[in-house]
Amino acid sequence: TRIAKTRARIEHVFAGLAEMGGKGLRTIGLARATLQLNWKVAAYNLRRLVYLKEARVEAF
Repeated sequence: TRIAKTRARIEHVFAGLAEMGGKGLRTIGLARATLQLNWKVAAYNLRRLVYLKEARVEAF
């Protein structure tokens, strides 16, 4: 059960990123690809933060 909880949380993150266009990139160079992935992850985190704020979930 403990492993399944962790796996489910991680798989939901990757599903959310896939929903936003996945990990496919159209850039040249490692620096630009890294920057684009960082932007996608930041956008995902902001979207999740908004969801948690609207659901009134307390982090700590």
